[in-house]
Amino acid sequence: MFSKLLARVGIGSAKVDLVILDEYLVPGQNFDVEIHIEGGNVPQEINGIELSLVTRGKYEGEGGDGGEFTGYKDIALQSWHIDWSGTVDPQEKYAEKFELDLHPETPITTLGGRGNQSRVWVETDLDIKSGLDSSDKDYLPVAPLPAQQALLEAMEQLGYYLKKVDVELGHLRHPNVQSELNCYQEIEFGLRGSGLFGIKEVEVSFINTGNDIGVVLEIDRTFGSDSYKTMLLPTTLSDPRQIISQLERILG
Repeated sequence: MFSKLLARVGIGSAKVDLVILDEYLVPGQNFDVEIHIEGGNVPQEINGIELSLVTRGKYEGEGGDGGEFTGYKDIALQSWHIDWSGTVDPQEKYAEKFELDLHPETPITTLGGRGNQSRVWVETDLDIKSGLDSSDKDYLPVAPLPAQQALLEAMEQLGYYLKKVDVELGHLRHPNVQSELNCYQEIEFGLRGSGLFGIKEVEVSFINTGNDIGVVLEIDRTFGSDSYKTMLLPTTLSDPRQIISQLERILG
């Protein structure tokens, strides 16, 4: 009886572990995972497995004293339900492979080194009857799509350098493609040798639909208000030289 009580509050209950079988992922791709379940001290009935793709987004607000502050919030980008049910006996082990689809607008985590503050992870929860859910958190290495990589390389060839990468709460606007998520990634570039009245920063954001990639560029000049420009790239594009002239017209 005491073991059952402990299992209900999560002590000695069944454990779950998610193993990502792909070394690197890109937005919109299908990827393979293996879910491991290990029984606890008493038999427990599992009603299903819930998985959520999560990132952390930044937002700005106003405090009670009227001052502004920056906060962070975990955001669920998508979720999956796996209809796996049964009784897990003490110390019994299960392992099963599944295929999941990564949302096309998933933030990129592999570029920028320490300057990339973006994190993406999968939270795995066992729905345990009459007990506390067992959970697991696994971070994903998400690399840019070829067209995204081509644009980032084109920016560097034009004299820009990557400063910071993070995720912002809000919706991204583009005249040709629609953002689905309530957050977006900003890739911030500085310009080497910027003139007194020239560009200070350019923030690049992507909207991937699967067929096209919408690009939103927020241009911050030393003097004057920010301006916004947009581009539309085919996902098959991979050569930075095909983008440079268009970027020169936009940023010139």
